[in-house]
Amino acid sequence: MSLLLSKTGDERYNRKRHLRCNETKPVIARHRFVLELHLAGHRIKKSLPGKPSIEELTGYSAVYISSILRSPKVQALKQQIMSLYDEEFKMLYPKVVKSIQDGLSDACDMPTRLSASKLWLKAHGKLQKDDTQNTGMNVTAEDVVIQILNQNNQDTQGN
Repeated sequence: MSLLLSKTGDERYNRKRHLRCNETKPVIARHRFVLELHLAGHRIKKSLPGKPSIEELTGYSAVYISSILRSPKVQALKQQIMSLYDEEFKMLYPKVVKSIQDGLSDACDMPTRLSASKLWLKAHGKLQKDDTQNTGMNVTAEDVVIQILNQNNQDTQGN
């Protein structure tokens, strides 16, 4: 029996490329390049100031770039890359917490302590307007932290 009659088109293509039928073809280089540009923050059509668009860099149409980014293989590759980034950030998290704790210590100057406390409050969703205070004024969490730190400084200097 002839190879052309017994096999489907995909099987013949895989056989030509020396891939087994159960293996998938890798993402081609130009599709990987489009994904890398997308992950680097380049836009498909309109470019940001100082950043050319993917359309300008590759010469592909916006429709073709969108179809590349929506393809299942590129989506799977994107998920792999993003999981690597997530692991990297998880490994850095204890260092970030330690540096914020060091910034909140008494050994640091006031601006460093304020910026560290602002980072902590932002990370925990506490840095927002608080309209429920009895004073009737809009007081942010940063203002409260400044007041607490100033009271702490006065208490330590007064003793």
